[in-house]
Amino acid sequence: MSKSQQPSNAIETAMIGKSATARYRGPKYNPQMEIYEKQAFLHVEAEYREDHIQSMKELEPKTMPVASMIDIQPELKWYMRPYLLDFLVDTHLALKLSSQTLFLAVNIVDRYCSKRVVAKKHYQLVGCTALWIASKYQDKKSHIPSISELINMCCGVYEEPMFLQMEGHILNTLEWSIGHTTLDSYIYLYLGSTCNPALIYTARFLAEVSIYDKSFFQFKPSLLANCCVTLASHILDYCPLPASFKDPVELDCIQLLYYYMQTPSQSLQKKYMKSSYSQVPKIIASFIARQQASQIALPPSPAPSCDSVDYRSSKTGSVCSISSSASTNQLSNYLYGVQAKSDKNTNYITPPCTPSPYNLNANNNQTSHHHHISNSSSSSGISSMRPSSIRRSSSINSASSVAIAAAAAAAASAAAPYVGMDLS
Repeated sequence: MSKSQQPSNAIETAMIGKSATARYRGPKYNPQMEIYEKQAFLHVEAEYREDHIQSMKELEPKTMPVASMIDIQPELKWYMRPYLLDFLVDTHLALKLSSQTLFLAVNIVDRYCSKRVVAKKHYQLVGCTALWIASKYQDKKSHIPSISELINMCCGVYEEPMFLQMEGHILNTLEWSIGHTTLDSYIYLYLGSTCNPALIYTARFLAEVSIYDKSFFQFKPSLLANCCVTLASHILDYCPLPASFKDPVELDCIQLLYYYMQTPSQSLQKKYMKSSYSQVPKIIASFIARQQASQIALPPSPAPSCDSVDYRSSKTGSVCSISSSASTNQLSNYLYGVQAKSDKNTNYITPPCTPSPYNLNANNNQTSHHHHISNSSSSSGISSMRPSSIRRSSSINSASSVAIAAAAAAAASAAAPYVGMDLS
């Protein structure tokens, strides 16, 4: 533009800029191209899934915590851990961090406690700093919390230099090896990105339940995630449990998941009761109610005909297309003691047979909960349906038949809103 053609005032400059913007509008939106990109992503995801899972399995033994080392902590006790995890779950939800960040933070805490002596007064500092490190590893830069936010989360108990010092100490202790094969990453690979959100959230809920108890330390993340997906698929009636398991450890893991999912912590219930998480506690409560009703009203069902579904070796990685007409009491043979074997050396908690409804209330008064989940499920009504220590009597007299019919009707009415619900 020559000197004589230059704009003389701001109005002419704005008009020239507007005309230039009008001439260049950028590339036009092409919906067909978006479809092609999505199909290409799914193809690449399916092609490299097995390689990705295999590389993650090779990393598993290097990043697993050691429960026996945490046992010898002089000040830390296992009953303190659920309180710390509740704090991490609430903080993770408030900061809107990615789902993998929570699992990675818990792994960092456990690995650090496996190698260093931690004072009780610094336990929360370790957890909050681990969440900070995990967010730097997993989340976007805009989502990483600041130190001032962490101080507010801890109510000002710790100062900024303490967070910086603890961060350096954790990184040096772990030799800067932060990466870990989290349960959430396995669940994503097993199910795929196009799976039903209700199935994903149910499996993720079971995975978060598993981080609360010491009993799950013995399982590898790949096996534990596979059991979470298997049980979640059964809860949502996608596929019944297999007639036999390839690995007996899977049966023990599913039994533990079934036991502890009935008494989750208040923080998990509050988190997953939101509609954005498919209200998973309601789905589980409905499933347990159907189990109770089927145990009372239906005769024992035959063993399921489908083989064991191993999501760890699935090439498609999706169970969204699986359909099943199995009855709701397929789980009874596995979770009520028919094939379950208790192992005193491994401290497994094997749920016994569900009691009859006419002695359920009396039994609940005698049965004690685990110390850190005793008051965790009052809002959803799940605790009254957990397995108890009294087995079903082989003969039922005529006086109790009326009570059985009434309990069956009540359980059926409680499960009515969710029976036949379309979750696809």
